[in-house]
Order: sequence, then structure tokens, then C-alpha cells
Amino acid sequence: MTSVDKVHVVADLIDRGPWSPMQKAAAVLAACAVTLDGMDIQVLSLVVPQIGRDWSLSKSSFALLFALSLVAVAAGTAMGGWLGDRFGRRRTIVLSVAWFGAFTLFMALSRSLPGLYAFRLLSGLGIGAALPNAAAYIAEITPLRVRTAAVSATIVCIPLGGVVGGLIGAEVLPVASWRTLILIAGVLPLVLAALLALVLPESPRFLATSGQSPAAVSILRRFGIRIQADAEFIAEPRQADLPPEEQSLRSLLGPADLRNTLCLWAAFCFCMISVYLVFNWLPSLLSNLGLGPSAASKGLATYNLYGIVGTLLLGIWMNRAGSRIPLLVAGAAALATALWLGLTVGSADRSLALFSFQIGAHGFFVNGVQTALYAMAAQIYPTRLRSRGVAAASAIGRTGAVLSAFLGSRALHHPASDYFFLLAAMMACAALSIQMMNTHLPGAATTSAAEY
Repeated sequence: MTSVDKVHVVADLIDRGPWSPMQKAAAVLAACAVTLDGMDIQVLSLVVPQIGRDWSLSKSSFALLFALSLVAVAAGTAMGGWLGDRFGRRRTIVLSVAWFGAFTLFMALSRSLPGLYAFRLLSGLGIGAALPNAAAYIAEITPLRVRTAAVSATIVCIPLGGVVGGLIGAEVLPVASWRTLILIAGVLPLVLAALLALVLPESPRFLATSGQSPAAVSILRRFGIRIQADAEFIAEPRQADLPPEEQSLRSLLGPADLRNTLCLWAAFCFCMISVYLVFNWLPSLLSNLGLGPSAASKGLATYNLYGIVGTLLLGIWMNRAGSRIPLLVAGAAALATALWLGLTVGSADRSLALFSFQIGAHGFFVNGVQTALYAMAAQIYPTRLRSRGVAAASAIGRTGAVLSAFLGSRALHHPASDYFFLLAAMMACAALSIQMMNTHLPGAATTSAAEY
């Protein structure tokens, strides 16, 4: 055996290796972190109606809280990326889950709005840090043949967390105080963080590129990959090794990518406004309509549950037919369902079952579009721009989420129909932005082997 035989590129070993039970278990644990992340993102909206009644506050009093919490999530995303690259995916996932669990728990002890603000902003840092590290971790431990499906399933766990939170809220809020639901939302992440600390392995790619070859070899062997005990690894190219002109965000706005970038950013922003108008304000809207906390929680759970199904089915359709037609159809359907809600929400004989179906149908299409936009961002740019393209689009989308806090607060002072017409307007703008993109993903039928 020569010394060359002992030198490996860890990415190639994982890309072509088995999809072992240990890798699957690690991916499931990381996905559980994202699920609880999604639950804690939305739990505040479920309890705002009760907090407002207990503390004699109007719903508009919470607009700034929603906005600042989303700013904290965005800051946590940036901070989490740095921590993950410096200290490892595993440590950062464990820290972020424990962090947002602890400060969510402290929210239940709040006795005033300033205290609620402080603990929510601190929990938002952990919420923001969890998703990018979990997604990166799953991408780094999965073989190439299942990677896209695994990462997509991870993103789907955000609305899945909303479903979990909504179902728990529907059982808890009618019989207990809002503090009980917040306590549950804090304890579950702390339990998961302890489990992750005990059993989650570190990413072998991170270990190899940070000079910890023996530890990387040990984990690769547990993944079922045959490798010498004294193997060494060739480090993968780092972002810092690129020429300075290729590290600037301005490269996304060069002549070849300008139109795609601006249209993608616009689509992200408008779609995020629509999604977070529902995440943050739907329970309050339903409370205004005279529905109890159980109905409000179930409404949000239905929106998320249908959204999971829509995301999966739209992904299958895009894989076969490309992105343009499926995205435009889903965007138009989201617009139509929002208009349908706006035209019927004030009806005196409205059915709760029909309303649940309508809000679920809207979530089916909106969440499908939102998740598909992440896939677009990851694939329409050349390799040298890909990570910056995804990060920039996500950041622009977060500005839309922040705007939704104020738009939703104002919408609640108007007839309920105006709230749904606002959702329709946002999805119309998102669909127009998608239509104006000059690059779309090809379908399986039109993609040749040469393109890979």
C-alpha cells in the first residue's frame, strides 16, 4: 500500500458511499431540531391573543415584537453560519437548540411586554442559527444520490413544526394558560439538545477539513465506509481561496446574473411576506372573527400541514417538468385561493370546515412556492456564486418577513377580507417575479447527461 492510497477527499467518499442506518438516524435527529425550530418560530403567534387579554394590550402592540424577533432570527442565521464553520456543525446545532429552548422557557416567566421582548429576541438568535447548520449538516453526511431529497425534507420540517405547535396549542390553550404552551415549547428543545449532545456525530467533512483526520476516519467507518485507520484527507477548496473579485456580493449583480438575481430576490420577499402574514397574524385574525384559541391553533396547523404536502408534490412535478410551469401554476393558485378567502370570509353562513379547507389550500400552494425558491437559488447560479446566491436571497426574504409584522398589524384594523386580498397581492407579485426570470430549472425529460 502506498502513501497515495491513504489520501482521500472525504466528500467523494460520502458522495459515493452507503446510506447507512447511522447516517439516517443522524439526519432524522437534525431534522427534529428543525421541526422544533419551526414550532418555536410560530408559537408566539398562537399565544398573542391570550397575552393581549391578560395584559390588556391591543394586537398592534405586538407588531414591533414580531418584527424584531425576525431581525433576531436573521442575525442568528449569520452568527450560526460563522459558528458552524469555526466550531463544527454538531456543536452549533446542540448550542442553538439549547439556546432557543432555554430562552423560550424564560418567555413563560415574563410579567411584562419588555421582558417578553428580551427573551423572544434572545431565543430568535438560536432559532436562526439552527436551520442553516442542520441543513448543512445533512448535506454533508448524505450520499449524493439522496442529498437533494434529504435537504428538501429538512426544509419541510419548518412547516411541520408549525403543525406540531398548532396541534399542541389546540389541546392546551382551551384548558390552560398561554404560559403552559410556552413551557412546552421550551422544554422539548432542551430535551432534544441533551439527546443531540449524547448521540449526534460531527460532520466528517468538517473534521477532515479542520485537521482532525482520526476522528473523521472513525465516523466514516461508523457510516459503513471502508477506509484505512491512518488515512489522510485532502482539504476541500475554501471560500477564502477564491480571488477577491469572486468573493464580492456584487458578482451576483453582474450582467449575466442581474435579472435572475433581482427577480429571485423579489419573489423571495413577496412570498415571505405572504407566509409570515399567516404565521404571525392568522391566529389573531381568527380571534377577531370570534373563533376560540383551539380553532385558531387548528387553522395554523392546517395551513402548515397542507403546505408540507404541497411542497413535496410540487418538488416531484418540478423534477419532471422543470420549474417555470409548476411555479407559475402554484403561484396563480395561491393568488386564487387568497381571493376566494377574501370574497367568502365575511359570509354570515360561512362553514368552519370550508374555511379550514380554504386556508389549507392556500398553504398548500404558498409553501410549495416558498420551498421551491430555495431550490431555485441553489441551482440557477454557477458553482462559484451558489452559496452567496442562496444566502443573499434568504436575507432579502427575511426583510419581507419583517415587513409582514407591520403590514399584518395594520390589516387587522380593516375588514378580514382585506387581509386575504393582501395575501393575494403578494402572491401576484411573487408570480410575476418568477415569470420574469430568464433562467429556470430544466425537467428530467429535457436534461441531458452532459449537463451534469
